[in-house]
Order: sequence, then structure tokens, then C-alpha cells
Amino acid sequence: MIDLKTLRENPDLFLHGARDKRVDVDIHRLLRLDEQRRTLLADQESARSQQKKLSKEIGPKIGALKGRLKQAEGGTRDALESEIRQLEEMPLKLKAEIQAFDQRISEIEPEWRTLWLKVPQPADDDVPRGTSADDNVELRTWHPSWFDPTKSFRENKGFDPKSHVDIVDNLGLVDFERAVKMAGARHYVLRRDG
Repeated sequence: MIDLKTLRENPDLFLHGARDKRVDVDIHRLLRLDEQRRTLLADQESARSQQKKLSKEIGPKIGALKGRLKQAEGGTRDALESEIRQLEEMPLKLKAEIQAFDQRISEIEPEWRTLWLKVPQPADDDVPRGTSADDNVELRTWHPSWFDPTKSFRENKGFDPKSHVDIVDNLGLVDFERAVKMAGARHYVLRRDG
């Protein structure tokens, strides 16, 4: 994944990089979705902060109003009850607002993530541009003086190459069978010098 901060700061770099690598991705759409998502996340965080602050302040206020309600009569009593109901509804409104932000963010994120994953890392400026692997430039090759690159590995060394799994197994450095019994597939247990 590319760094979104870098993409925001220099979208042309990624536009040219995607074009050079022949990757079809709408970077402008990604940036619009990213801006929407960031705005929604900031608004959601602000609502959560407001909700936390309100939950600390509302309890004592409601307690004080209910204390006054015991002694109130008539119109004063109705006004106090109305004020208590309004205070009790405030956290519910904020909760609904936060859930609405969650919903809108979850609607944006799948497309945002898909586009983000499609953006390729731009090539360095010194990388030659080409249309296929045939356009690659070979800078240098290396091999030991005794190795002839025109011959196969077997012809040069006298045996077929082994994988690292074969080598550690043949040297007894790893016990794959015991590891599978102990921890399941794709595990290993080191032995001796392993």
C-alpha cells in the first residue's frame, strides 16, 4: 500500500506512476473519497468527544433538576420535567449521529480501500521506461570464474540444486513432522545446530 499522506501531497507523482505501469486507477476519485472519509471520521470523533463530555456533565444536572422537581408544583413541575426529558434525549441524539457517521463511513470504505490497493508505487526517476520486460536494461551480471552461464546448474556442479527445505531436512536441522503434530500445518521445530 502506498502512503496516503504522500499521495495527498503529490498526486501527480502517483498519476504518472500508474500511467507508466499501465495500471488503470482513478486517483482523483480516491482523493475525493479519502477527503470525505477523513471529514466523516473527524466529525464522528468530535461527536464522540461531545458525547463523553455530555455524559460527565448531564448526570449532576439531571440529579439537581430531579431534586427541584420534588418540591415543584404546577407549571414549574412541567417545565422541569420537560428540561429533564431534553437532557436525557441529548445522549441518544449524539448516539444516533455517531451511528449515522459509522454508516456513511462503511459505505465509502470498500471503494476507498479498493482504489487505494490499486495505486502502484511509482518507479524511481532513474528507472528506464518501457513497454515490456524486453525493455529492461541489464546493468551487470556476476558468476564465479568456474561457473559457465551457458550451461545448466547440473552441468556446472554435477548435481541438481536443492531447496532450503531439502537442505535443512537432510542436515537434520528441522523436524517438520513433529511440528505438525504439535502446532499444525506450516510450523517447524528446530533441532541440533538449527
